[in-house]
Amino acid sequence: EGLTKWVMKPRRDAGTNGVFMVETLEEARAAWDNITGRTTIFGESNDTVLIQEFLKGKEYVVDTVSHDGVHKAVAIWEYDKVLVHGSAFVGMDDHLYESADGLKEEELAAYTFEVLEALGVSYGCCHAEVMWVEAEQLPCLIEVGTRPHGAGGNFPALCDPVIGYNQLDVSLDAYLAPERFAAVPRRPGPHRGAAAQYKVINRVDGVLESVDLSRLEAELPSFRGVDLHAHPGDRVRRTVDLVTCPAIVRLQHADPRQVALDKYYLRAFEQDLFAVRGARVAVVVDPISTGRVLAEKLLGRGLEVAAVWTKAAKAVEGIGDCDLDFLAEFDEPASGELVADAAAVAAKVRQLAAGLGAPVAACLVGCESGVELCDALQLQLGLPSNGLAQSEARRDKWAMAEAVKAAGLRGIKQVVATTAEEASAFVRREGMSQWILKPRRSAGSQGVYKCTSEADTRRAFEAITSESTIFGEPNPDVLVQEFLVGKEYVVDTVSRQGEHKVVAFWEYDKITLHGSSFVYLDDHLFESADGRKEAALASYVAQVLTALGVKHGPCHAEVMWLAGEDRPCLVEVGARPHGAGGNFPRLCDPVVGYNQLDVLLDSALGRDAAWAAVPPRPGPLTGLGIQYKMICYEEGTLAAVDERALRALPSFAGIDWHRQIGERLQRTVDLVTSPAIVRLQHADREQVDRDRRALRRLERGMLTVRPAKGAGAAAHRAAPCADADLPEDLYTLVLATH
Repeated sequence: EGLTKWVMKPRRDAGTNGVFMVETLEEARAAWDNITGRTTIFGESNDTVLIQEFLKGKEYVVDTVSHDGVHKAVAIWEYDKVLVHGSAFVGMDDHLYESADGLKEEELAAYTFEVLEALGVSYGCCHAEVMWVEAEQLPCLIEVGTRPHGAGGNFPALCDPVIGYNQLDVSLDAYLAPERFAAVPRRPGPHRGAAAQYKVINRVDGVLESVDLSRLEAELPSFRGVDLHAHPGDRVRRTVDLVTCPAIVRLQHADPRQVALDKYYLRAFEQDLFAVRGARVAVVVDPISTGRVLAEKLLGRGLEVAAVWTKAAKAVEGIGDCDLDFLAEFDEPASGELVADAAAVAAKVRQLAAGLGAPVAACLVGCESGVELCDALQLQLGLPSNGLAQSEARRDKWAMAEAVKAAGLRGIKQVVATTAEEASAFVRREGMSQWILKPRRSAGSQGVYKCTSEADTRRAFEAITSESTIFGEPNPDVLVQEFLVGKEYVVDTVSRQGEHKVVAFWEYDKITLHGSSFVYLDDHLFESADGRKEAALASYVAQVLTALGVKHGPCHAEVMWLAGEDRPCLVEVGARPHGAGGNFPRLCDPVVGYNQLDVLLDSALGRDAAWAAVPPRPGPLTGLGIQYKMICYEEGTLAAVDERALRALPSFAGIDWHRQIGERLQRTVDLVTSPAIVRLQHADREQVDRDRRALRRLERGMLTVRPAKGAGAAAHRAAPCADADLPEDLYTLVLATH
């Protein structure tokens, strides 16, 4: 078309959301990515982009009411726009329009009526945006909405005193008082004064701290009201369209000169209406699972969030997508050199923050896959970091246990085996009767096997080395460890400048099922009668974190309380938040009084008083909270879900589905194959326990599973070991199932 300037926009949006004026192919690519990478304000996806010529001229709005094919223009507005913040579509105001001779209004009305005829409009309200094209001195439609004028709906308060009627009442009259509709002229007659919908322009990204509207009424004689689109505590952006306009001020007066003067004066002091705390940028490495919730909380605190995705995180399936409004998203470079990759990402983050004039306030890890890159990125950004010296020990389970033992703490006996024979030789040398084989760098209890024979060892070794971890990493070798007999606990912590605080204790209940010794029934917030065990766990974990070089950030330590030794021993620790989808704060807040994620943010964002108020470990719990792990007993496709009985339980507090209708289900053998986590919470601990037992009886009836073709024993996952140690009621259920 030989265009030198054009417009790109969604086909089905509103409020000038996602509308770009474009002059180069580079700008076109950026606009394309922006539009197709977001949904409309109505939540619809943008699979295609509308490209239109740029119409140069003055824009008008023609509001109409039609009835039985009779069209009436009930208001004509003139738009004033300005180029600001890189957007050509920032509205300054729209005011009721009247020319000296009425010719332009007549032509705009006639043109709009023809448009309505072409669109088959015979009834109802319309809101037509029309450009008066400068070069042609003719109207051209931009778009028309077959609905009333928007902007909050308070325009009648301006139209009534100036025109004598308004679109909404005329629309009702068309049906309820036909004689009044008939009396409305084809287009408005002479105005009685002037009126404007003044759009406030916000010039700072950040959090709205306060609003002071006192000057509007005190200093503007034409002030008639204000519609706030943002309120204290809200995250606000620099205005680039109607959606990011924080307020509309209504001005109306019998003297048009007063309205014009007040608009001019208001533009001079509008920034004093809002106190905005300047933007800060936070980085979340791998915002999936709990990382997504962490990013959401950062956004809720008014920070701009940049997402960094590792290659490992992008390989994860079934852990949850992230659909948040990130400032930007960066992929881990492909070089494979940690420091260089971190430096490259840090340069992009600094450039991004500089464009906002904002500091980088925090860099946090959201998922196990991002631990090492986050350590390196924090260093590159000059933020508190645990450093790189022991980064591997915080990710590799073998190096982790060796560091713990080197610090003089009880650690697990282990070896790294490259063959099944090496694994068996270690077991014989240590005289073990049962032992564990698992990957060195996975998560979610994936690929963890309990063995009691050399045959078990061979099968487990082959299973681990033939598969990748959930992060897509190969397993060239296998970690062989002693089997720790006892009760397993999770100790969630947050550290700041070397001070470690326990924010939650959880107790695990596991069973052996489907050939796996690591099927979780639930983990519940733990509290003993005398607090002795919690004190010992907290002290031990603090020493573990120090041994691993942890000075800052969250950790999630799995610790076995050894039955024969009456003391703790580390299973493994993740230098990242508690996982399981990230909804644990909903249990911790009412039971503990706070949660790991908010304590982490208080620590990282410099809220010293909030950090100081958190005790070294939780005090008495108020009730009980449980993360109940659903078990799937069949392989096939999830055909239907019935949650009615579940939601009737008094302690039901929510459910997080890991599989959706139509997706494949496996028999549960670990956390990764659990189809859902149910949250139970109540002030009455006995009620939670009753509901937990009831749910174990109910859960099978909740799932309708369509068996896979050829399903049967051969279709089930080959397992190294037989089922054992089942609770009586669950064992009965399994027998009935099979």
